[in-house]
Amino acid sequence: MWRDRSPIGPRLASASAWPVDSERPIWRRPTTLDEAIAARVELGDAALVVAGGTWVTLLIQQGLARPAVILSLDRIPGFDGIAVSPEGELSLGALCRLTDVARNPAIRADWSALADVYGIVANERIRNQGTVGGNVCEADYASDPPAALLALDARALVRGPSGERAIPMRDFFRGHYETAIAPDELLTAIVVPPMSIGARAHYLKFTARSSEDRPCAGIFAVVEPAAEDRVLKRVRIAIGAVSATPILFEAVNIELNDGRLADLAGEGATSIDPIADLRGSAAYRRALVRALVPRAIRAALADGAA
Repeated sequence: MWRDRSPIGPRLASASAWPVDSERPIWRRPTTLDEAIAARVELGDAALVVAGGTWVTLLIQQGLARPAVILSLDRIPGFDGIAVSPEGELSLGALCRLTDVARNPAIRADWSALADVYGIVANERIRNQGTVGGNVCEADYASDPPAALLALDARALVRGPSGERAIPMRDFFRGHYETAIAPDELLTAIVVPPMSIGARAHYLKFTARSSEDRPCAGIFAVVEPAAEDRVLKRVRIAIGAVSATPILFEAVNIELNDGRLADLAGEGATSIDPIADLRGSAAYRRALVRALVPRAIRAALADGAA
């Protein structure tokens, strides 16, 4: 049966996942990356790329996507690993599960704030099925990892017919559900550079409803204390879930006092173009940024090394 051929579990394959007036798509399941890229070139917008399938299921159930072809990547080996290079860079394979990132000992040791972020995405069922690549490629404004990856200066590795290229996270997100990946390219990995010596990080997530809810605002702070007491040599703040794309702003030589942190939070609040949705108005989100940025900075300092 068609259901038995589903690469991403019975939920997407079941009849209830498809609108009654919708024809079921053709499944394509390449076994190599080259085959997958060739299929992208051949099929173009007619195909919907699937990794874990959590987001695609929602799109189809709500009638927002009616793909003629589903291009599943689940049979391509070698893209679900986690590795640390000799230079200290962290590589997350595009097909790596969110839970794997949250639980990985190396990440918990050297990028603990990043592990924490992946450990609070949605709920355990989603984390066990969703993938690192799928999460960033959907470019959902109300997702937790994009702000973290932006603040940590990560880059996306993508490959297409012309070869591989790296896209810095600051250039990766283009708008609502839009990325810089070309129509004939596929994401293969996310690379996170090592933390600077002494740097610390923390993610502060504010939800308007339950802890499993999507964030109304998410602040990821990376701080580097200076040799002088109560001075921060560098601060990187990524603000997520308040606008179409996560926003990054940086500051140097920041005195660690309430007035200066309030000024910094004000700069962040004015730098965003906030959206309004069921979780909060634009004015509410701007107020959240003012309140949360100082808390995230102080929490990063309290957490110790990231």
